[in-house]
Amino acid sequence: MNVVHFGAGNIGRGFIAPILIDSNQIKDFYFVDSNKQLIDSLKKNAQYKVIELNEESKTKVYKNFKALSSSEIDLIDKKIVSIITTSISSTNLKYIKDSVISIIKAKEAINQTLIIMCCENGEKVSSYFAQIIKQEYKYDNDLIKFIDVMVDRIVPNEKVLSLDVKVEPYFSWVVDNKNWPENISKIKGMTFTNNIDADICKKVWMLNGTHASLAWKEWQLSKFNNPIIVNVLNSKDKNELNDFLNNYLKEISNVIEVVFNYDKKELESFVEAVKKRFKNPFIKDEFVRVARNTIKKIQLDERIIKPLLLGIDNNLEVKFIKQSLRNALSYNNKEDEDGLKIQDFLDKNYTLQDIAKELIENVNADIIEKIL
Repeated sequence: MNVVHFGAGNIGRGFIAPILIDSNQIKDFYFVDSNKQLIDSLKKNAQYKVIELNEESKTKVYKNFKALSSSEIDLIDKKIVSIITTSISSTNLKYIKDSVISIIKAKEAINQTLIIMCCENGEKVSSYFAQIIKQEYKYDNDLIKFIDVMVDRIVPNEKVLSLDVKVEPYFSWVVDNKNWPENISKIKGMTFTNNIDADICKKVWMLNGTHASLAWKEWQLSKFNNPIIVNVLNSKDKNELNDFLNNYLKEISNVIEVVFNYDKKELESFVEAVKKRFKNPFIKDEFVRVARNTIKKIQLDERIIKPLLLGIDNNLEVKFIKQSLRNALSYNNKEDEDGLKIQDFLDKNYTLQDIAKELIENVNADIIEKIL
């Protein structure tokens, strides 16, 4: 099998490529990225290290890849591509649609299967990308498989030399088993599930949503007086953020249990794993990085409001999820692009309800009254 991966950033180098390359099922792995400087560096160095952040600092060198800039996509023999993966953010998928369509057409011409997996934070992003492609090109559904996945690995924004990437030891790549084609071997290192909706929501709401909520909460508490998340969570005299973490995860866990009839013990185990990962002393992630893209994260189908509304509709306690939304709507960090927009509204004496109306697409008065 041959893979084209759009996105040569930390997630691509530190998570997607290692799993696929380590499976020993991939012949050629291509990084494709619009950042020419990054691609040139990958070409020149022809290798990089992935360093696990734990006591052992386990390091592995990766060499089995090729790198191309976005303008060089035609250098790939598209007929031999078996899998397309992405880690460029769901908002950027529209910029690669033409390149993906060209590969789709090449596979259809020889009547061969192509798998497309969007490894982005969000719910069913591959299905979302499929809709973008369909607007431009009506592909063969029997051959072209957009498969929803849940990917999970913390790759902090730590400064390292050259192309090397630091990652947490934990990782998970869960794949929708129902849509995986029978004629393509399953990839080692991936987990296949028949309940992809529940697994995606569990991860996005409980990990990504909680992570962002911690940052917005700490902004309200200290304006990031201590910028490093783990330092605050592990501080002996800093209990308020930990209390928020415990209560927030409890509420989100209850929502998932009720909505998806999810096993309570499995959720309890996942909650403890999330706490342990956030408190890993070797991961020096920053609140400001985790808090960014606030406006995207508070949309109706995203990690905060969606579980909040489901919790309300099921008569569950959602006090801390509501608090997180209020914190997000008042995240006026002037060092943050979205924070500047929020500050502008606050300068105009907008209420949180007014700000919600401005920032949340397709929201109405009834929903605003519910969530605030």
